[in-house]
Amino acid sequence: MSKRTFATAHEAAGHYSSLGFSVIPVPGGSKHPGREKWQEERHTEADIPRVFNGDVNIGLQNGQPSGHVVDVDLDTPEAIAAAHFFLPPTGATYGRPGKQHSHRLYRVAGVVKTQQFKGKPPDAKSATMIMELRSTGTQSLLPPSRHPSGEVYEWEGNGDPAEIEPEALLKAVRATAAAALIGMYWPDPGSGVRHDCALALAGYVGVALHAQWHGRAVLVARSMARTSGRSGA
Repeated sequence: MSKRTFATAHEAAGHYSSLGFSVIPVPGGSKHPGREKWQEERHTEADIPRVFNGDVNIGLQNGQPSGHVVDVDLDTPEAIAAAHFFLPPTGATYGRPGKQHSHRLYRVAGVVKTQQFKGKPPDAKSATMIMELRSTGTQSLLPPSRHPSGEVYEWEGNGDPAEIEPEALLKAVRATAAAALIGMYWPDPGSGVRHDCALALAGYVGVALHAQWHGRAVLVARSMARTSGRSGA
């Protein structure tokens, strides 16, 4: 993954294919293939010039088709901030100007299933996606694909997907989601309960060392609050 900038989708798709990634065409400016049975598509390097032609995005077939490369997709500011504390480092990270560091790729030494983590923000009418672990049967846009907003995905890391055991990745992803959820619900300044919440969280951490949270969860929650604009001591 040494090359990080590409002139065309054709060039980028050829590079990804040479790395063993299974890539599929997605309509330019869209996040979805827009056709049935795309999960069954397999394109060789020889197919690339024909398939990735014109205005087209590049979809990574996560999981088994790409040698068990999976994508941790961070959807909220709280999840992105928490990931710096709980997700293992990986050289393959990317995002777009409005949501930097939002995708982290890992190569899993085994099988891991897709998992979604949702939460209902305060005052929201419905639950929203906090983050996803995307594996076999899903796809993620790769740089230099164009998001529906018009922003272009760009590589931020300068290496390959980190290799990790399935259970270790699952534990890190779950801790990230939990910390992000805490950040979403962290009390506003002036609510009069922030100190009580910090004490309650510290107590929980004290009996939950098996989750490897240690004392950092309090700091993460406070970081989440600052990230989402709820600053204060």
